[in-house]
Amino acid sequence: WDIAGDIDDLVESFGEDGSVGLPIQGSIFNKVIDGAQRSCLTIRSGASGTGKTRNAVADACLLAFPLRYNGATAQWEQVGSNQKVLFIITEQTDKQIKKMILAYLADMNESKFKYGKFTPEEKKILEQAKHVMKEYSSNFILIRIPNPTIELVKTKVREKVLLHDIGYVFYDYIFIGPALLNEFRGFGVRNDEVLLMMATALKDLAVELDVCVFTSTQVNANVDNNTNIRNESALAGGRSTINKADNGAIMARPTKEELETL
Repeated sequence: WDIAGDIDDLVESFGEDGSVGLPIQGSIFNKVIDGAQRSCLTIRSGASGTGKTRNAVADACLLAFPLRYNGATAQWEQVGSNQKVLFIITEQTDKQIKKMILAYLADMNESKFKYGKFTPEEKKILEQAKHVMKEYSSNFILIRIPNPTIELVKTKVREKVLLHDIGYVFYDYIFIGPALLNEFRGFGVRNDEVLLMMATALKDLAVELDVCVFTSTQVNANVDNNTNIRNESALAGGRSTINKADNGAIMARPTKEELETL
């Protein structure tokens, strides 16, 4: 390439659509990663129970649904982007994800769903949330791959993105399952190399299909007690997993010292 070729057009394009991605949750985090940018891979890592899947579902909802109920104002508000989203789950059931979506739209704590005891007003809000889910159901495409391989994930993502014109892909989280190990049987590949190859495949899909990809990984047992800045050394299975990511974040419970600072 001629490095000066089209340089005028490049400068003119600064600030146009695509320079910054559509917003996701958290104004600070959103500012740091410039939103949900196309062709980018974001990896969020955290221990079990820190909300990796719930955060991903909420971000996916913010991109997929243009409406959400606000409990503080008691009104439905136009908050969201009305985009096509693919959400790939590995361990959860579809009912678990649907409850998270409903809780997001109704601005209601999901624990209320356990007992089904709602006030008349809450019942009304849930009915409205159900209507929103049905109206925009084509924006949130949910599939389950319980025992993923790299080739299977590639095939499914390409198929859904091309069929439904999807711009945003959420892959629940990267882990080593029996099928993934079997894919590399006999090649002498280490576990950390397998995790890196899955992350590489997701990044390649992001660039190839011009989609934004979010995923997550597990962290080691010491991350919550770490008083230093948490970095890639906190990742479980090998720090090289993050090598192909454009953005990386560690989700951890705050230490006593951090809470005192806050």
